[in-house]
Amino acid sequence: MDDGAVDDRGRRQNDLHEDVVAIREYAKRYPDTWTGLKFDGDRLVVLFTDPDAHRHQIAALVAHPDRVDVRAAKRSEREVQAIVAKVADRLQSSAGRWFSYGPHLDVVSVELHGNAEDIARELHDRFGDAVDLTVGAHSFPFPDPPPPAPLIPAPQSTVRIDAAGLRAIPDSAVITMGETFAGQVEITNIGNDEQLVIDTDQPLLGHLLRGDHVVSVSPGPVAGTGQHVGLDPGERVTIPFFAGTDSLDLRTGPMLPPGGYQLVVDIPIHSFAGAQVREQLVTPPVPIDIVAAPEFRGEPDQV
Repeated sequence: MDDGAVDDRGRRQNDLHEDVVAIREYAKRYPDTWTGLKFDGDRLVVLFTDPDAHRHQIAALVAHPDRVDVRAAKRSEREVQAIVAKVADRLQSSAGRWFSYGPHLDVVSVELHGNAEDIARELHDRFGDAVDLTVGAHSFPFPDPPPPAPLIPAPQSTVRIDAAGLRAIPDSAVITMGETFAGQVEITNIGNDEQLVIDTDQPLLGHLLRGDHVVSVSPGPVAGTGQHVGLDPGERVTIPFFAGTDSLDLRTGPMLPPGGYQLVVDIPIHSFAGAQVREQLVTPPVPIDIVAAPEFRGEPDQV
């Protein structure tokens, strides 16, 4: 879709702003059946668990009844919030195994790391289709048979900056399967006479490779900020990165299996030498070994 079409859709949605306000005010009278609303293109979709009881009133209430659809939802907003609270209680004791949860109209979306298949099964057994579950890169319950993995080429630098010496330094070169790990990217000005000035992000995201392809999944949304780098010759700076060990290939499971991999880290470049650009640098690969977790080795957890 081109930018003109997007702008036109935005204007048409904005035309419905007063209708949105009126519907939300109306819905306050029906907390037991009101679910929410969303846009479908330039149409407004209004969701109740008992839609037939509200179609006539809403059509008479809004300025654009021809662009407002009242549809059925499986659960009210109140019911969904109650499930969110129960999901939150369950996840609080499982730090490091999930990265987001929250209401999404008539379901609760829960995003888990690849090492949380047991939690996904528990939540699915408890709440059924009231929870929309993702484990690593994959919807849960997993499809049977699992689909082929997407082939994602290893990222490549799109710009050459001779003065930028790059090195990815993981906190550890040995990672337990299913874990998210961290480290630093070191940028050094290896030039002789000019300051190296680039604008990038922090933290950065790393990828694990097998051969020429990415095999890992990002550890989920990471709140970050811009990072200005200004280095005289010989100076260096470090920027933190995160990387995940969830697997793109469900045929080998939601976690990358034990073995040897290569780590690279993307460094987006938003500005270089004063010019606005959309480029990236990629660190040279460094080896990473993934080892089995104790529960997969038949060993007791360390206390």
